[in-house]
Amino acid sequence: MEELNPSLYTIAWIAPLEIEAQAALHMLDHRHNGRFPTSRGDDYVFRAGDINGHNIVVATLPAGQEYGTGSAAALASQIKKFFPNLWFGLLVGVAAGLPNLNKTPPIDIRLGDVIVGLPEGESAGLIAYDLGKETADGFQLLRFGRVLANTETVVRSAIGNIKVMAPYDSDVFLPFYETIKDKEHSKGTFTDPGQENDALYDVNNDSIETLVPRPKRDASRRTRVWYGPIGSGDKLTKNARKRNELRDRFGVIGLEMEAAGTMNRIPVGVIRGVCDYADEHKNKEWQPYAAAMAAAYAKAILHELGPGKAVSKQGNITPARHGTILCDLPPSTDRFFGRDKELSEMRTYLETSNQRKGVVLCGISGSGKTQLAREYVAQRGDQFSAVLWIDAGSEENIEQSMSSCASRICEGNPGFQKRRESTPPYQFIFEWLRTNSEKRWLVVVDNANDTIPNKRLLGPFHEMKHGALCVTSTQQVTARALRMKEMSVQRLDLLASQSLVLWRAYESDQDQTEEARDAARRVAKLLDGYPLALELAGSLHQRGITSLDEFSEIFAEEYPALAQFEIDSGAWSWTKAGASDSLFGILDTLYESLIARTPELAHLLTLCSIYGPQEIPISLLQGLELYDMNNTSGISNASKKLQSLVHSKVKLNKAIDELAKVFLVTKKQATDRSILGFSLHASICHWRFATMEDRDIWIIQAAYNLSRHISSGNATNDKYRFFNMFNRCLDAIWKHMEPCNIDPIHGEFASPYFTICSCGADMYLSMGKPYIAKKLFTAAIDYGRSSQASQISDHVILRLLNGLAECYEKMKQFEPAEEALLSATDMAERTLGHMDDLTGGERSNSRRTGKSQTGTGCKYRRKATSGEQLVFESSYNKLFN
Repeated sequence: MEELNPSLYTIAWIAPLEIEAQAALHMLDHRHNGRFPTSRGDDYVFRAGDINGHNIVVATLPAGQEYGTGSAAALASQIKKFFPNLWFGLLVGVAAGLPNLNKTPPIDIRLGDVIVGLPEGESAGLIAYDLGKETADGFQLLRFGRVLANTETVVRSAIGNIKVMAPYDSDVFLPFYETIKDKEHSKGTFTDPGQENDALYDVNNDSIETLVPRPKRDASRRTRVWYGPIGSGDKLTKNARKRNELRDRFGVIGLEMEAAGTMNRIPVGVIRGVCDYADEHKNKEWQPYAAAMAAAYAKAILHELGPGKAVSKQGNITPARHGTILCDLPPSTDRFFGRDKELSEMRTYLETSNQRKGVVLCGISGSGKTQLAREYVAQRGDQFSAVLWIDAGSEENIEQSMSSCASRICEGNPGFQKRRESTPPYQFIFEWLRTNSEKRWLVVVDNANDTIPNKRLLGPFHEMKHGALCVTSTQQVTARALRMKEMSVQRLDLLASQSLVLWRAYESDQDQTEEARDAARRVAKLLDGYPLALELAGSLHQRGITSLDEFSEIFAEEYPALAQFEIDSGAWSWTKAGASDSLFGILDTLYESLIARTPELAHLLTLCSIYGPQEIPISLLQGLELYDMNNTSGISNASKKLQSLVHSKVKLNKAIDELAKVFLVTKKQATDRSILGFSLHASICHWRFATMEDRDIWIIQAAYNLSRHISSGNATNDKYRFFNMFNRCLDAIWKHMEPCNIDPIHGEFASPYFTICSCGADMYLSMGKPYIAKKLFTAAIDYGRSSQASQISDHVILRLLNGLAECYEKMKQFEPAEEALLSATDMAERTLGHMDDLTGGERSNSRRTGKSQTGTGCKYRRKATSGEQLVFESSYNKLFN
């Protein structure tokens, strides 16, 4: 094993606990295979690696050593002695969080949140709360709680850059957590134990402990970062009363046991994940998740510093060479945003050994594959002896790229010229790759989407025993054919999306007003991280066509016109010769290819685009029910083909797989690989919704099928599971269909609309939305009472009237509530006759309530909506049971 040079390592990542060190090692871009020299008197062994080009030493306490400020001080002292060029340190691990729900606004710290040590007002960023002396005025902290060394300015600046993104600062580091959450450690993985297992207990003055009720956070805002003073001491706190005293006395947001010992020797930034609340309920269940969150934030700090230059010779890392670019590279973007996780993975797949390495970047057109490869070459091209770029968009483009690369090779190596003149470019390039003494070349094959030309182009790489190959493709089969690692290029994260929109709109993502940032964030959420669509939005603002403020409102109505706007070459989607350079053009080409091969796939895509970008369970399609449209032969034919497709499990699974292969959908599979469902990207939904023919029919069919599925009772929680999907369908009906077509009496779609309203009314009522429910109940009742609804039974109308009455009751509109009840009792009497005294008594009571209500007001209103309704419900239950 090679010896590592301590002088080349400038950043110390201190992770005292084993689980903290394991999270740190998983965060490294590369681990440096080697060991540092040791001698007598050295108590610690360090691990090494790099992140974003910065050389990192990971330091942890030996197994079994007692932790605390003393142990941390000893470790920090040896780090400072051992690494002469140390720049700064990061103390990263777990700590106790100290919520304070009585403050305004409340400090609602949860397990799994991140706390970062920063000064606040007159408080220091780190407070050694058990160092000091007793005085006449009580206990006085040593140096007023401050420690000798301050965190390096560059670290505080990097933290500030992340903090300014609050409350969305978690978007900066969560992608790093995602890369390790399923990694294994000695006792499991780093996954979230679940908010349902997060319990905060408080104590009153009588030391009585109570559970503090706190609502679950939305999944998209699961993790928060808290900045402020952190308390550091030598004793483990497991007492809620003591916790609260420390919190209120020193204003700290967390407690830990190493920082005070470390800071006096090394200027460290303190980043902690919350694993407990410093009370009797303290346990280790949350430590892995909390350690991983803290490690992800620490990695984000190192990325905020910008790329460094990792050591060129450490262990098995091959010496870096300045690469020669032997090709014409595609134009790059003005700025590149996000994709840190993808770039890190590319480094792993393309630089890890002397064997042939490779990766296939897969994704839909416009997802940014070309620019990701281009950025990788810009950042890491000097790690290779040579870089070749081949455009595989067509046979002609391949030939041109090969000729260009061959000419560049001969320019630097005149001895090859004679061979070049007698050998076709294609053959010349592969001979040069095989025989060249420098084996660390990189070949990028871009736009490898067509099977036949790419088989001839990529086949010879199977024989190569060295070098690196990066391929971009819209086809998943490419990775399998090459037996190379597939890397899916999907949406940009929210922060990168916002920055991209601002850059294209204002030619800068910095120094923008809060209003501009908010508008860009709204656009970024709407477009769901699709780079080409994001750049489109920014370009439209920059050219004065529509502002970012207006974009969200105009987008739905003017989508066809906006999406056909041509984006400049050199943007995130590099325009190949002869290709369309509008968002619509790219997706239309893909759709035309799809429908030419398998029309049923196009019909499936059309139907599902109505449901939007949320996950569509396969059960919703397996039981597909479409309304019979006898008067529209074209759509009827499409419906038959679609039903034939979905009612065959094999055909449906194959169709979903085909759509996933070209990245129009994303599959969700169970552990046994069976397909559970799939989802469409938001931009795909927008495009298909805007371009489909017979849109009103497709909307009704999608909503009708969803209503039938929910009403079938296949799952007890279906109404909650499908609420957002149903809401989208209903919104499409009301916004994009002529009101006359859904008129309950004469509308063309009155019958399926009744089914939709009947299902939706119950759903909205149960979700606490009585105003929308009232509208749906009313429409369903109007249809049920019309002459064309003879098939609707009185039992159904009774249910609808009861629901309408409940809506009015929740809206505090008691008179119409009573009218609905009176109407229901009349119908119940007609249905039941005079079978017992209950029916007749209810009618009398309802009438009596109606008369009294006009005279005495609230007293009888309460009676009409409480006691009398209970009487009605008793009768109603008897009717059906």
